[in-house]
Amino acid sequence: GRLYTAEAHAPHRVDPEIACHYLERAASAGHVQAMSLLAKLHLDGTTLKPDRERARRLVAMAADAGDAIALFHRAVMREHGDGLSRDLDGALADFEVAARGGNVEAMLALAHHAAFGIAGRPVDAVSAARWSERAAHRGSTAAKEMLARFHETGFGVAVDARKAVELFSAAAAAGDPAGHVGLARLTVRAWPGSPDRAAIAQQLAPVLDGSQTAARDEALALLARLDCCERLRAAPELTRMLDIAEGREAAPVTIVV
Repeated sequence: GRLYTAEAHAPHRVDPEIACHYLERAASAGHVQAMSLLAKLHLDGTTLKPDRERARRLVAMAADAGDAIALFHRAVMREHGDGLSRDLDGALADFEVAARGGNVEAMLALAHHAAFGIAGRPVDAVSAARWSERAAHRGSTAAKEMLARFHETGFGVAVDARKAVELFSAAAAAGDPAGHVGLARLTVRAWPGSPDRAAIAQQLAPVLDGSQTAARDEALALLARLDCCERLRAAPELTRMLDIAEGREAAPVTIVV
């Protein structure tokens, strides 16, 4: 069943109908991993007839049996109230067990919860850094980019520009546009004197030409900041408040901080 899904890391024929046929037989025989994978196919809409109620039952059985992937999916369902009652405490408990069972997505979820203090919970920078580091060690590109930001800013870990460059580079090499943006941001900080906007723009070219909106917006904001700095250096009198004229009250204004 697994060999007929996209889960198999080898050139093969992907056929959801055949995959479900074998996974259903394995699941009906009590195979926990088959239940978990079959549930994932239904949740992802990979099956010919996705059945979320069937997926919910399979997730519950596999999660109760301790399967890390199923625990992660049940945690997501509990977090968003999707097919299960919304229960953030239960979701975090499932994320924790799944993460300790080696599930990288659960590690990332815990890192996000700790970093942003979701649903009124306090921010825990140390936990965010610890979980992102564990996920990064398991090869997660998103975790490498997150951990790089932490080392860049000193969030939960010591400020370490060299480590941030290493992690951003790894994320960029894996195709993550945020990795390129992070490297450009560090370049601007480390540049002696005035950063070369053309060089930074060239460094950001893969992001500006890409389709990921958030990363492209961040790249454009960085370039806009450099434009602003260049204009102020070219016209230092603009920085004197008395020389700034007051315009129409309703005039559209863009402020770059």
